[in-house]
Amino acid sequence: MEFKQREKIGVEYLDTETLEMKEAEMFVEGYKAVLVRDTSFKGRWKVSFTLKGF
Repeated sequence: MEFKQREKIGVEYLDTETLEMKEAEMFVEGYKAVLVRDTSFKGRWKVSFTLKGF
């Protein structure tokens, strides 16, 4: 749930044109977290968000 607090994060992704790994800083939008299973240690969460390059 660390990403919920952040406006942007550093990511590594595959550039499909050069087939090389690249690093970039991207904005986090539409963060959603849903508890899938409650356990005694923090539970299991399904997390989704969109990354936007700038």
